[in-house]
Amino acid sequence: MSLAAASTVTAPAQTETQVVYAAPYGRGQACTARQPCASVQAKSAAARRAAFGRHVTVLLTAGTYQLSTPLTFGPDDSGVTWTAAPGAHPMISGGTAITGWRQDPDNPALWSAPVPTNLNTRQLYADGRRIPRSSGASPVSLTQTTDGFTAADGTLASWRNPGDIEFVFDGGHGAWTQPRCDVAGISGTAITMKQPCWSNMDLPSTPTAPDGDNPSGGFPALDKSATPTRIENAYELLSPGTWYLDRTRHTVYYDPRPGDHPAAMHFVAPVLQQLISSSSTAAHPLRDVTFSGIAFAYTTWLTPSGDNGFPEMQANMYVQGVNGARTQGLCQYVSPPGSCPFAAWSRPPAAVDLVGTSNVRIIGDTFTHLGAAGLGVYHGAREDVLSGNEIVDVSGNGVEFGATDDPQPTAPGETSVDNTISDNYIHQVGVEYTGAVGIWGGYARRTTISHNEIGDLPYSGISFGWAGWHTNATTPDTNPNIQADNVIADNVIYDVMGVRSDGGPIYTNGPQGQSLDHGLTIRGNVTFANKQTSFANYNDEGGAYITMDGNVQYADGGNFNGGCSTTGHIIVENSYRVGALNVYICDNVGTDFRDGGGNTLIPFNPGPGVIPNAKLAAAGLEPRFRRLSTATAPAVLAVSPITDHQVLISGRGFTSDATVTINGMAATSVVHSGPNQLTAVLPSTVHDGDVRVSTAAGASPVSDAAYTYDPSLDIAQGKAATQSSTAFDAPAASAVDGNTNGSYFAGSISHTGDDQNAWWQVDLGATQSVADVNLWNRNDCCADRDSDYWVLVSDTPFDHSLTPAQQAALPGVWSSHQAGTMGRPTRLPAAATGRYVLVQLAGANYPALAEVQVFR
Repeated sequence: MSLAAASTVTAPAQTETQVVYAAPYGRGQACTARQPCASVQAKSAAARRAAFGRHVTVLLTAGTYQLSTPLTFGPDDSGVTWTAAPGAHPMISGGTAITGWRQDPDNPALWSAPVPTNLNTRQLYADGRRIPRSSGASPVSLTQTTDGFTAADGTLASWRNPGDIEFVFDGGHGAWTQPRCDVAGISGTAITMKQPCWSNMDLPSTPTAPDGDNPSGGFPALDKSATPTRIENAYELLSPGTWYLDRTRHTVYYDPRPGDHPAAMHFVAPVLQQLISSSSTAAHPLRDVTFSGIAFAYTTWLTPSGDNGFPEMQANMYVQGVNGARTQGLCQYVSPPGSCPFAAWSRPPAAVDLVGTSNVRIIGDTFTHLGAAGLGVYHGAREDVLSGNEIVDVSGNGVEFGATDDPQPTAPGETSVDNTISDNYIHQVGVEYTGAVGIWGGYARRTTISHNEIGDLPYSGISFGWAGWHTNATTPDTNPNIQADNVIADNVIYDVMGVRSDGGPIYTNGPQGQSLDHGLTIRGNVTFANKQTSFANYNDEGGAYITMDGNVQYADGGNFNGGCSTTGHIIVENSYRVGALNVYICDNVGTDFRDGGGNTLIPFNPGPGVIPNAKLAAAGLEPRFRRLSTATAPAVLAVSPITDHQVLISGRGFTSDATVTINGMAATSVVHSGPNQLTAVLPSTVHDGDVRVSTAAGASPVSDAAYTYDPSLDIAQGKAATQSSTAFDAPAASAVDGNTNGSYFAGSISHTGDDQNAWWQVDLGATQSVADVNLWNRNDCCADRDSDYWVLVSDTPFDHSLTPAQQAALPGVWSSHQAGTMGRPTRLPAAATGRYVLVQLAGANYPALAEVQVFR
């Protein structure tokens, strides 16, 4: 049904709520239960009826509503509820099915299918699973030039469609970024990159601002010696489980995994970049609209493949345009001045992308298989509610809220105010652009971000505030904004910082108000099992007027709070933490950082009762929304050591009827604290092993994180330890102190210098039977330094002049060679007898050990 046809529906005379029916199979213009409209373009009929002052409900029956263009909502579309019909699960899709698969005649190892001549996409899905694009390392060495690179030979020039090849630069604009640029062309060994992307990778270093930073606020340019960390989107890089689109041959290729049957699989390629957008403004908003029970799926985003590319700055915000790196958002910090305000960088589009909204409610929806951001609500948002949604499998940010380009709005209604982001389950976002975050918030007032569950992310969980990079204690008023009275409360954040570094579960940037009474409150959040955390509560440059009250951090190697060039006026109180307080670094740091009291230092992986059960239970999804995370099999992300036959189990997807086993033996009892924590009482005969949690949705997989042990049985703890050298004031004894915290700043790791065959050793004091050796790597950074190593047990002292291979060849020595990287822990069954346990590298490096445990 066309928009024009839908708009001719006559408004009923009744005063009750009017219902418009839509169905993927519908026909005609009646929009009734018997004759539903043909598509979601029934919105015009809904708008016409709402114009008569009646509230309108659009009921979407089950099925996929495939859009050919995004739906645009304006003020005339106000007063409408878009919702799933009872029992239905409708999907609004921007994808198209790819059919006609066959073994490729030119390469039978591949499967191929024809595609429309105008198809362009960066994503492909099979049976609802995202398939990675072809990728790999460059087959030849590259040397950077002004226009791109020079290759060692002409291999790349022979590749198909060089203008579609993409170079990825992990950490290119800082450890938190992953900028990308495509190739423009290859001639012989000369590789020319697309412009202006390539020029915008070179951020300006001068002039120096009054605060001492470069014009962009300290962001580093791509290093002149940098080469791509990987290449994507090349036919020649196809490997099992990846795909490639040849736009010149109008053919898509898939290299199947073992067991795949492409002819029987359902493939979808996203073609739209947005599903819903808005023409409303702050002055003329979209009002009183609800989207509920709808799945929004299958979008792409083509900007990174084009001339602008993706010169990322932070949290997927990027610069673009000719000379963009030297003008966009740089204001007075360059000469001649650039555009303003400072750091007004471009944002990726969201699948549902709204501007100028009032009382818009996005409740109980699903956002999945999306090629940029998931859900975006920007300028002039007032009293909107984003609640009860699942946001999963998103290339970029999960939620984008606020703006980068309006720090002090002057137009009426332009300030985003009184909005709520609550009870959303946000996981597996940033799957393509790994600088992404779960929730990004720009400039706003009286925002509440609460009771969300956020996990499995490559970078930070929540990022709030913007443009603080030239603001610090020396220049506290450089870039003022309207932030005030915002709250981040009772969220659960876990398993973030999995790829990028220099971030944390909760990251803030810039001033957050004009006083502590009207600043940012970070309260009651529980963060655990995060990866490369710098600070669990990261108050970055320009941060000011922040109160942190009653937050929890454990099984996390980062500091509890701190930041770089932070202005000050920050209070921390009533926390449970494993990291250090108030670690504020870099230049121009303020002095008003207060320990408000009640801050309790706890073990790295605390047992039951160390953190009040009520505090753990109060965070995360509220009871009526917990089905979002418990609908799939649980995962165990941390287990405390055994104390009095009890363990605290932390993870996701736990239900009140969950059962627990350790080494296959059932727990005596289980106490449920919510979907993220359980306390289990173990049989008295169990002293270590793998913990599994089972619910109606399935069982948790076995992993290193799901391992527990009885520390009282560790015969290495407290024994004499030595190492080849000591670096960074990290003695050998730190690896037998009973603390598995893998953070250098926690003072619990050993560290040698860059020694050839660097070694660490513990003397057990007497010959012992050794059944198991557990090795715990650090988890704040640099885990790869503990790679390609040997573990050896001997009854006689080791000769440290020998290589580990030579040690292993001696009589009476038990050994195990580990070619990979040490885990947390790596568990080695030893079945040995000895007094000395040696950990030794096969080569040279700076190894660090969080803990070495030896069990009889």
